[in-house]
Amino acid sequence: MKIFTFFNCKGGVGKTTLIILLASYLAYVKHLRVIVVDMEKPDYRIRRFRESEIEQLADPSTPLARYASRNQMPDPSTYYTIQESGLTMYEYTPESIRDQVDRIADMKCDDEYDVALLDFPAGFAKGLPIYRLAEEGILDAVYVPHALESQERRSACRTALGLATDGEKVRLLWNNVDANIIRHQGHRLDEGEREVEFLKDYEVLYSPTRIKHFAKAAQETDEKCFVRTTVCWPDRYVRMWCPELIDLFEEIVNLLQL
Repeated sequence: MKIFTFFNCKGGVGKTTLIILLASYLAYVKHLRVIVVDMEKPDYRIRRFRESEIEQLADPSTPLARYASRNQMPDPSTYYTIQESGLTMYEYTPESIRDQVDRIADMKCDDEYDVALLDFPAGFAKGLPIYRLAEEGILDAVYVPHALESQERRSACRTALGLATDGEKVRLLWNNVDANIIRHQGHRLDEGEREVEFLKDYEVLYSPTRIKHFAKAAQETDEKCFVRTTVCWPDRYVRMWCPELIDLFEEIVNLLQL
C-alpha cells in the first residue's frame, strides 16, 4: 500500500480540501481502495463532512440529494474509509508518536487498501509523526501546498526541507493562486521557483501543476456540498472551476504508481 499526504507546517493552505478531493478521485474515478487517516482531533473535519453528507442524502429537498437523483452516485458500501487517529498534537509523547508511527507502518504492509491518505494538523515541532514517518521511509510522497504569499512560501520551503530524506519524494505545489497569474505564463510563479532552486540539491521539486483559486467552487461547497465531498467525485464542478485538479491527481497517481 502507498502512503501519501499533503502537508505544510502552516495551516490554511488547503491540505484537508486537497485530501478530500484526492480521496474521492482515487476511490470513485480510479476505483482504488482508499483509507483516509484523519489526525486532526478533536475536529475530525473529514468525518464531519461525511456525516453531514449522509444526512443530506437522506433528505430529498437538499441540493446534494437532488444532485444524486440526477447523477450516478457510488453505492454507500463503496465509500472510502475514514479512520481517526485518536491523539491531538498536545497529547503527543515519544511513546504515543512511536505508537502512531508503528500503526501506520503496519498499515503500509497490509494489502487491505491500495493507498492511505494522511491528514495532519499544522505544526512546526520536529518530533511530529509526519517527520518520523519521513525519516523512517514510510511515506511514499508528500506534496507541500502553498500560495504566493511570502510567509506561506517560507513555511513551505521549511516544511519541504524538513521532510526531504533519502528516498522521500517531496514536491512543492502552488495552490490557491490567482488564475490571471497562471493564465499569463505564471511569471511570478516562475520567479518564485527560481528563488528556491537550491532545493533541487535536496531532490525537492515543484509540481508542474499549478492550482488556481476557485472561490466560486468553494461557495458551491458551502451552498450545495458538491466540491469538497466524500461521497462522490464532483466531476462537473471540478472541470468547470478547476480542471487543473485532475492533472494534479493524475500526476500523483503516476508518481505513486497506483
